[in-house]
Amino acid sequence: MQALSTLPADFIENIRGDPSAFNALRHFRAGVEGNISELKRAFGAAKAKWKGHDGFKAFVWASALSYNLVRLARLGPD
Repeated sequence: MQALSTLPADFIENIRGDPSAFNALRHFRAGVEGNISELKRAFGAAKAKWKGHDGFKAFVWASALSYNLVRLARLGPD
């Protein structure tokens, strides 16, 4: 994903000129921030507690899997 500063100037100007596009991106970012916050609070993802690179990868994988299973369970059997 590109940083905002590396996006073409015309792309940024188009977003500024279109309030609906700007609001859509703002809402998307708010959703991402909320998911990251929940991962940090509920699953302890603020600091990996397993040692080494392999432990880190396993910790992140386990945290993401647990988070996704909880989100799936909240959706219910519908």
